[in-house]
Order: sequence, then structure tokens, then C-alpha cells
Amino acid sequence: MVTNSMTELKTNQFFCRSFFIIDCELAYYLCKYSFNDERRIRIMDNSTITTISIRNFKGIEDLQLNAKKLNAIIGKCGSGKSSLLDAIRFALTGKAGKEVIRKGCREASVVLRFSDNSTIERIRRTSENISKCNGKSSTKRSLDEFLTARNMNPCWIESLCSVDWFAGLSSKDLNNFFMTILPLRAKAETVVELVAQLDKDLTEKKEKYLMEEILKKQEIFSFNDLANGYNTAYTVRQELKRKYNEMLPRCTFNETVPAKTREDIEKELNNISQVEAAEKEYSKRLKEYASSKKQHDLAIKRLDEMKKELDTYSSCKKPKEETKTQAEADRKLFQVHIKRTNEYIGTINSTLDLLKKNLGQSG
Repeated sequence: MVTNSMTELKTNQFFCRSFFIIDCELAYYLCKYSFNDERRIRIMDNSTITTISIRNFKGIEDLQLNAKKLNAIIGKCGSGKSSLLDAIRFALTGKAGKEVIRKGCREASVVLRFSDNSTIERIRRTSENISKCNGKSSTKRSLDEFLTARNMNPCWIESLCSVDWFAGLSSKDLNNFFMTILPLRAKAETVVELVAQLDKDLTEKKEKYLMEEILKKQEIFSFNDLANGYNTAYTVRQELKRKYNEMLPRCTFNETVPAKTREDIEKELNNISQVEAAEKEYSKRLKEYASSKKQHDLAIKRLDEMKKELDTYSSCKKPKEETKTQAEADRKLFQVHIKRTNEYIGTINSTLDLLKKNLGQSG
């Protein structure tokens, strides 16, 4: 029978080989560097099988197997590899015929102990199957709930134990399968260290920024998270590359730009100065036009007001010609009387002056 010492491989070697088939370079390197540096990636505690106990199952008489670091089973044909797999499947699904009972024995039993110290036990007798959970008899429903709480679906496990099922997987499905069964976690520090190894131009400032951005999301990353992030980054990079290829022809000259002499540059500068002067003159004329237009608008407004005022006198009638002639004659006569009156006043004033003079001499 294969012993634990024969089947245990170094964890980093196993995972490195496993991730060769996963189309995610980041995940492979993360696993490689993390384990080589003795930074163990966290595994979901309650779904880890720590001990496998088998009695009188097929060719196995009594086996106590420490599965904490068990990664692969190797051995020659007939050494019991398939029997061990069938025993685990029996413990997880409860499916096994009476032929699994070792010859000469009354029953076969398999016990799986998990890292949280919980157990599941299956006993196969000639006429019945007995299932126990944590040492107590259990129903199929309670056992299914027990396994589901540990991310184990009995139907899925049944398919998983089939070689044909593995053979029919595509590369993509196989990749998704490994992402599902390896619920591994890596700390943000490990991710940053990995990036530093892959990117030789990573400065201390960039490393600090990368750490801050990672911690904004979450402290622990799974391989599936990293794979999704890698795929997203790849999609964004492809889109940026496409846009770059579209813009590149627009940014490329068909011919080399000819060198310009000093005279050509001075001529162009002179032309620019003339254009600037013309622009200033145009701005000046534009302001003058705006001022003239404003005055014109005010004049039009005043004209409209005067027209309205003129319309208020539309009821006035032109006087008769005889009335006008009579008024002019009266005005002339009035002017004649005024003239005569002024002459009389002048004569009176002269007489008064003469009297004053004579009176003065007599006194």
C-alpha cells in the first residue's frame, strides 16, 4: 500500500506544475514565489481534509493517512491508488456497492476528518449503509448540508472522481476548475513583491502607490480575483493598443519636414506680425462699427418717438389765408404804434431834461 511518505511532494513543486496549464502567468508566478519564500497562501480551513481513516475497504485493511500535505498519489498498478480514491468518494457521496467490503469482513468504513476537527463517516455493510456526522447518525439531507457548508457538492464530487470527466474538459474549463478547487489567498504585500520581481523598473514611489491602490480593494486576493484582474487588464490593454494603432497614421508625416533657413523663419515671423497688426486693426474697426451701430439704433428710436409725437398734432388744421393776412397787418400796425410811442417817449424825455436844466439855472 502507498504510504504518506511516498505520496507527499513539496507543495511549491506541485503547484508550480499545476499552474503551467493555467493561462494566467501572474497566478503561476505568485504561487511559485509565495511558496519558495515560505509565505503560505491561506486555504479555507473548514474544507481541508486532514486525516483519512480506512478499514476493510477493498484491498485496504487498515490505513491512517495524514492528508495535511498530501498533494498527489503515485505508485505502481495494483498498489491501491484507485481504492484510496474510491474510499474518499464513498465517504463524500455514500455511493458504494457491497463488493467494496474486504473479503472475510462484515463491513467497510471510511472516516474523513477536517481541519475544524469535524468528521464524516460512512460504513458499508452487506445489507445497509450507515452515515455519521461528528460521530452521530445522520440523514442524507444533513450530510449534504454538512458538505455544502464546506463548498463540497456530492454530485460535483462524483463527477470529479471520474477520469472521463477530466479528459473531456477544455483548456478553459480546466482553468476554471483549478480556480474553483484551489480557494487560495495571497496578501497584498505578496502581490506587490511579485510585481517588483516581474517589473524591474518598479520604483519605491510606484510600489507605495500600488500598495495603497490594492489595499483600497481588499487585503487578501484569491487566484480567481487575480485571473479576473489579469483578464480585465488584458482587455483594456488590447483596447488601448487598438486606439494607438488607429491614431498612429494620423501622427506620422508622409515626408520628412524640410529644414528652414533663418531668412524663412524671419519672413514667417514678419508675416505673423502683419497678421497680428491686421487683427488689431480689425478689432478697432469692429469696435467703431459697434459704436456707430449703437448710435444708429438710438437715432432710429428717437425718430420713432418724434413720429409718434407728430401724430398727436394730426387733428390741428391750417389757418385760413385771410386770417393770416389780417394777423400780419395787425402786427405791422402794432409795430407802427410801438415806434410812435417810443418817439413820443423820447420827445418827453428831452423836454424833461431841458426843464431840469432851466430850473437849475434859475435857482
